Amino acid sequence: MVVLAPDYISNKIINFLAYNTILKTSDADFVYKEYLPQAQLALKDIKAKILLNEKIIFARRLAGMLMKLGYAFAFQEQFPQIPFLWKPVPNEIGALLLPTWNKLASAVSGVP
Repeated sequence: MVVLAPDYISNKIINFLAYNTILKTSDADFVYKEYLPQAQLALKDIKAKILLNEKIIFARRLAGMLMKLGYAFAFQEQFPQIPFLWKPVPNEIGALLLPTWNKLASAVSGVP
């Protein structure tokens, strides 16, 4: 993220992701307060510009990957604490929708 966006945008995105996901507070503190400043310091002299179309391709591929990963966790890993999803009927519906969801995610990412 540090290479893809300016620091003020990276800080907001990484702060949101670190503190609003499954990370423990101590891990989120490490990512945001220790790792991110060091990464920004290490990358501050890099002058290479990533073209806008390359950023768009990256964002599309990331979105498609997250769609597939989120679907897998929702229906296969019993990860979200939503017992309703673990019952047979929702699981069957998830299995029926899987090919359509994968086609949508592939269309978003541009990768088959």
